[in-house]
Amino acid sequence: MSKASANLERAGDERDALVTVVRAGSRLVGVLPLLCTRARIRGLPMRTVDLASNVVSYHPELVATEGHEALLSAGLARAHGGRWDLFRANALPVDGPSLGHLRSALARNTSCVFEDPSENSPYIRIDSSWDDFLKSRR
Repeated sequence: MSKASANLERAGDERDALVTVVRAGSRLVGVLPLLCTRARIRGLPMRTVDLASNVVSYHPELVATEGHEALLSAGLARAHGGRWDLFRANALPVDGPSLGHLRSALARNTSCVFEDPSENSPYIRIDSSWDDFLKSRR
């Protein structure tokens, strides 16, 4: 059992963690962690899929070096057997690398895409290693 699955079970959630991995030959090129849920939203039963995030990883991104849209399509095809009603990617940075890929893939694969601005939360873009960043702050 993965750490994420253990945390979900401990929290008593009815969410299933689903991780899609894409390789180019033997090289790992993408990992997509999703949470699949059955929920009632405004009284309607829905099969929801969320791009996994949490308090520590508040701004989720697609984790890929290439093939972002193929990764997303593969993950969504697996979520709820490909029969999901709502996909949520909460708190994506507007200037991050994932938003454009998500817009393109979802516009091709769904009938309707809604974008709802979330709260603004400051973050610092780090273009170096964490150690180099910390050294630059001293």
